[in-house]
Amino acid sequence: MTTPAGAAPLNIWSRSDEEIGRLMSHFAHTPFVLDGVTFGSVEAFYTWLIVSPARRPKVAPLWGRARSTWRRAGCRRTSITMAAP
Repeated sequence: MTTPAGAAPLNIWSRSDEEIGRLMSHFAHTPFVLDGVTFGSVEAFYTWLIVSPARRPKVAPLWGRARSTWRRAGCRRTSITMAAP
């Protein structure tokens, strides 16, 4: 694969110097609707998948990195182990 002349890597990170990199991070406020549920960010969707159904309404609208925001919704650090196919 050849890189076009003048191309530069894109830093996708919530604290990126580039706006496009911040907007592409999981924590960015980029609301979307999936199966009738409005999520505030991709991170909210990922967290929604692993929390109890009782906590899902609090988690879905969240966005940002503020640990206190996620804790208020009742989220704790969680790890997911996926089995190999």
